[in-house]
Amino acid sequence: MRVLHIVLGLLFLALGTVGIVLPLLPTVPFYLLAAFFLGKGSRKLDAWFKGTDFYQAHVKPLQEGKGMTVRAKAKAFGTVTLFLGLGFIFMSAILWGRAILVAVWIFHIWLFWAKIPTAADEADAEEAEAE
Repeated sequence: MRVLHIVLGLLFLALGTVGIVLPLLPTVPFYLLAAFFLGKGSRKLDAWFKGTDFYQAHVKPLQEGKGMTVRAKAKAFGTVTLFLGLGFIFMSAILWGRAILVAVWIFHIWLFWAKIPTAADEADAEEAEAE
């Protein structure tokens, strides 16, 4: 089973990397799947990833149900919007491609602003404690 997890992890890593240059192929979901499967396939890789600053700052709070701050949501959503917008511009002759990008953008609106809980900013939390 570990070998299957590693093979699937490498496959999703490759698809995510290709997605960097192809606007219709999503990068982040494939990278998340790659991390999941590679983590299942290798205890060392799982321990390494969970020790990274990225994991500690962005993934762990989501796993613990704490959500994302408004600032983090706006930054991530802005990046998604920028790249989907660039893809939208470059696909002026491909209407179905534009429709897919709009659908993906709408999904991200729902994901960031309705599904993922909003955590208090550290500055807001400090102000609340001071009062």
